[in-house]
Amino acid sequence: MPTIRRVDFPSIYSQVQENVKEYIVEGHLQPGDPLPSENQLAEQLGVSRTVVREAMRGLESVGVIQTRRGAGRYVGSFRMDAAMENLTYSLRLNVHDLYEILDVRKYLEAGSIEQAIANLDDDVLQRLRSLVQAMKVKVAKGEGFLQEDLDFHRQVFALTGNRVLVKLQDILWQMYQATLSDPRYTAKDQKAVQMAHEQLLNAIENRDVSTARRLLVSHIEATQELVRQAIDEHHGD
Repeated sequence: MPTIRRVDFPSIYSQVQENVKEYIVEGHLQPGDPLPSENQLAEQLGVSRTVVREAMRGLESVGVIQTRRGAGRYVGSFRMDAAMENLTYSLRLNVHDLYEILDVRKYLEAGSIEQAIANLDDDVLQRLRSLVQAMKVKVAKGEGFLQEDLDFHRQVFALTGNRVLVKLQDILWQMYQATLSDPRYTAKDQKAVQMAHEQLLNAIENRDVSTARRLLVSHIEATQELVRQAIDEHHGD
């Protein structure tokens, strides 16, 4: 069995948390495996039970550990939704982070579009056409098309076969969506956004990598410009 490294400074909750996570990793523990009792942790870490209790609450909040009433603590599964709540809250406070998140999305998509186009097939192409058509219908009705926008990009980059890329893309989209209640970050000309997707679809269909990459970058940078304006407004207050 692995050992839990003793804490040199008993008041540092974060060090307790790091040592417990290290114990889980080094011991190759899996979700559902039991952890030492509160007393055992306090003794092995060299801290009080109060410090252990508070540190464990922090780990529980993000799903690293799980507490079962009357049965002790167990290894949990990391909950992305808990982390996302903190990240999206941060975005509401710090618009600079939103700008940089869009930068990450730009690099990911521009760097992956060549592989996506290389793997394009008729089924995905038909789904992309349907999504662009749905965007047109919604624009005509004066409605937004955020879900179709997300689905379009997900369909394109699922073609890479890289599940991590698609997951990262979804995470970035979720973080961005958390700010969309603020009109400063939403393009006023939704027709132009729809047409940008139509042009991108044409480039993908023609397997024109350079044009598709340019359109992707332009599309994301247009949103970044809205964010930059919000930053400037904030500094001007």
